[in-house]
Amino acid sequence: MSCFKSLLAVLALALPSVASAQFHPAFQVVDGQFSEIRDLIELENIPSSFSQYGAGICYAGVAASILQYAYCEREGLDCRSLSPENRISILDMSGYQPQSNSAPPNKAAYSSLSMDSGGNPHNAAIIAMKVGSVGNEACASLEKFFKPIIEKNRSEPVMNYLLSTLASTYQDYQENVYINLDDSCDECIVKASAGHAEGMFNLLSSYFDSHTDILDVLWSLTEEDIGLFYRDVMAQNNCFRSSEKVDLTGLSANFKYNFFPEVDISEMQDIRGETWNEIREILRSGSPLAHATVCLTQVPVRECPTGSQHNIAIFGSANACRPGTDDCRKILKVLNTWGDRWQEHHNGGWIDYEILSDYTIHGKHFLGYLAQMQ
Repeated sequence: MSCFKSLLAVLALALPSVASAQFHPAFQVVDGQFSEIRDLIELENIPSSFSQYGAGICYAGVAASILQYAYCEREGLDCRSLSPENRISILDMSGYQPQSNSAPPNKAAYSSLSMDSGGNPHNAAIIAMKVGSVGNEACASLEKFFKPIIEKNRSEPVMNYLLSTLASTYQDYQENVYINLDDSCDECIVKASAGHAEGMFNLLSSYFDSHTDILDVLWSLTEEDIGLFYRDVMAQNNCFRSSEKVDLTGLSANFKYNFFPEVDISEMQDIRGETWNEIREILRSGSPLAHATVCLTQVPVRECPTGSQHNIAIFGSANACRPGTDDCRKILKVLNTWGDRWQEHHNGGWIDYEILSDYTIHGKHFLGYLAQMQ
């Protein structure tokens, strides 16, 4: 998922506010006249929605959602009322991406889905399972990072400005400074990066009473991925100790990560129909799905513009019908990364499947899920 280069353009959509996030055309609640629910498949014990707070890490929230669900089921926990110690940090999860300078141990195990920038929810989940743990929200939390702003009753535009400035500083540094530097020369990097680092350090210091030192800020700019950059800037270093992590070893021992479709869509006769049937089959097996290719454009497009892809998790499906008729609409229960208020204003996350499909870029591996190993 990109969630990054589009951040400056769709930042308001990404924030968990009702006013800004409520009306994206990809997510439509069906008309109230379709009130009779049939063929319901809905997973229970769904985790509370994660909020990306405008940071471009929706992929991490989706990966966290499906892993959190499996973790709760395995540990016998109520997923709606988890302690922060047992709740996965999407801030830490945002750094779980294959890095270009190190070949993955098994390339075939990763999603081949092409992303224009930012992270991929499938690979984030796969890597978290391979690592066997991820930071918890008691330590590495976006809410904790923004707490000083929230406590001072500063408005959402303040968070918008902070996030957009961080993102644009990182992007400008990567495209105009770091690309020209020798990775092996630390002194060269420090010297060339001082201006960007000082500006970002001063920005952070103006909002927060204390922050990491300027060298830590400088090195965060050199991270290959926006998720790692956010994690470095927003999380305390001690959040990565084993005592501050959610243990996922039980998942890696019992689940594998599967994709749909496994073939090129040119080989499929009815992509929407086959996708609907596959989603229902996977939900029946007890697994939610990660959807990696919603396109946040104002009208449906064949190719999603750079930075406009968005991710959601799917936890249910049904047919919503006019009572006593065969006039029905396919609906999905989704968990977005725009916070609880978005869920509440979208009928608990129940949205029109066909409209979502209009805004989906269908392709190989656009869906992913955990499957129990035999």
